[in-house]
Amino acid sequence: MYLVVDTYGAFLGKKSQRLQVEIDGKVTEEYPFMHLDGLVITSKGVSLSTDLLSALIGNGIMTYITDYRGEPVALISSPALHATVKTRRKQLLAIYDSHSTEIAKSIVRGKIKNQAYLLKYFSKYRRGEKKNTLIDLAEKITSRLGELKKIPNLPMEETRETLLNIEAIAGKYYWQGVNVILKDRFQRREHRGSKDPVNSSLNYGYGIIYGRVWQAVILAGLEPFAGILHTDRSGRPSMVLDLIEEFRQFTVDRPVISIFSRGREIKIDKKGLLSKESRRLVADEVIKRLETPHSFKGKKHTLSAIIQIQARNLATAIRERKDYKAFTGRW
Repeated sequence: MYLVVDTYGAFLGKKSQRLQVEIDGKVTEEYPFMHLDGLVITSKGVSLSTDLLSALIGNGIMTYITDYRGEPVALISSPALHATVKTRRKQLLAIYDSHSTEIAKSIVRGKIKNQAYLLKYFSKYRRGEKKNTLIDLAEKITSRLGELKKIPNLPMEETRETLLNIEAIAGKYYWQGVNVILKDRFQRREHRGSKDPVNSSLNYGYGIIYGRVWQAVILAGLEPFAGILHTDRSGRPSMVLDLIEEFRQFTVDRPVISIFSRGREIKIDKKGLLSKESRRLVADEVIKRLETPHSFKGKKHTLSAIIQIQARNLATAIRERKDYKAFTGRW
């Protein structure tokens, strides 16, 4: 399980083989280390002991810290996890090889399919013109798959712009579909600095899975800052951004859209941030999705486990020049 701590003034400590949460000097929760996959801290004013940090690292549990909007602040892990040399050497050279274009095409293909599937999923619960519009937009998204097949197998530097253009066109149709589902509650996709409830909830949800994907990238021996589809930029974990693309719709978009579709209240405070109760609601729904078992390659895995499996598959594809198949959910 992933523990999300969002209470100002909370203290996190260690007792025996358990993580303890204290509020106002009283222990309110305890979690055995054997049941924890990760710790996510999303509030200011949270403190934790070095004994706890050492225990978390010793148990292979990463601590991920974000701000109120879900933007990453820190990731605390063992330095030994960064010691996979062969994979990283291959990764750094990958963009000069035509095989990198095949991997990037698969990433975009998976994202496009998941966008189309999500619109079709919500179309099942609509009637008349809305239903038809969602199906039509899903088909327009799917039509972009044919454009991917036309991209030649050249080094990534020569194909990236075309791939990103295809992704952008599919994204335009996808967010139009979200507008159809949520009507006037969602006008357009906004990233940093957004103050409307839907975009703020999406950004916060992405922040939570961002930490999980970053963890998976490191455990797979990949360099977080050397991507294939996304370009290198100082401070930008482009490999994390590459891997997260195939999971956005299934782990965050679906639960967030469902929150608003069901009429559940999301509040924004005076600073334009999600209220504590709203952050908790979004976090609970996203964590629930991460911990939901799902059929994948003939077996049942939680989505959190599938993220790790895919990170290892991606590392293998880069290191051994093997095919990579992006995750696509079933709706």
